[in-house]
Amino acid sequence: MQKKSNLAQRLIKTLWVLPALLVIPFGQSGSSEAQNLAVRPPVSMRLISHNACELGLIQQNRLNSSLNAIRDVYQTKLGYAQAFEVPIKAHTFCSRSGFEAYKRQIGSRTSASTGFYSRSRQEIVVYHASEESTLQTLFHESSHALLRSQAARYPKWLNEGLAEYFEGAQAGSEPLEIQPQHVKEQRIQSLYLAGRMPSLESYLNQGVREWNQMQKGQPVASSMAWSLVYFLMEESQRQDLVRGMIQEHQHGKSALVAVEQTYPGGVAQLERDWHQWLGQSRQAHRWTPSA
Repeated sequence: MQKKSNLAQRLIKTLWVLPALLVIPFGQSGSSEAQNLAVRPPVSMRLISHNACELGLIQQNRLNSSLNAIRDVYQTKLGYAQAFEVPIKAHTFCSRSGFEAYKRQIGSRTSASTGFYSRSRQEIVVYHASEESTLQTLFHESSHALLRSQAARYPKWLNEGLAEYFEGAQAGSEPLEIQPQHVKEQRIQSLYLAGRMPSLESYLNQGVREWNQMQKGQPVASSMAWSLVYFLMEESQRQDLVRGMIQEHQHGKSALVAVEQTYPGGVAQLERDWHQWLGQSRQAHRWTPSA
């Protein structure tokens, strides 16, 4: 049975490769462009460009390579056995007016200005301000798509925290490298040193209204989420705890209960460990792909 499961996974990954295979015209095999196309990574996202808004081939390669690596983390570390089967489709707009018009067209009420994920339509919509910012937004929104491919009421801190975490992916890095985000880091450090950090229990208990209130002015709520997830994803044992929390939510548990039942020592110990970690220097995370 295990052999059949392994074979099925290999076949799934092979299917992602097939759309990327290209025929290089005879006589062009020595050109650098042809060589770049020949090693193009598996197509991990369907891109639909508007307003003649397309990523270059090199950027598409970087996007696909890193997104496949993010899928691998979801599959091997976060318990998403079907991560490579989740279809991810993205619309990119170079025109701000086109981006806003599409939001109205599909009935989206989000105030997001750079991009968003629509679960009902199973698609990402991104405003293409620059190639690098577009890649970051695509990684962010792809995390939403992957996490929510298994239905559950995931709390904002986990849903946004994972998305903010993968937003830090360095496109095309091998192995996948997640860089710390220094603006968020400094924001949290300042709150902590000033004694203005909300208690972790109250943070986990808050609803959408309280979350939105914390986002006014400076995005404190999402910065806390990023910091918590970066802390949890730093060590293998803590990665297992993230998987456990996700599974608790899939069984209908609240944010507070999921942490209490998963993290050794519960919310109080997580808060102590996280606060101690805040005083340490931050390092990039490098993810070795699974065999």
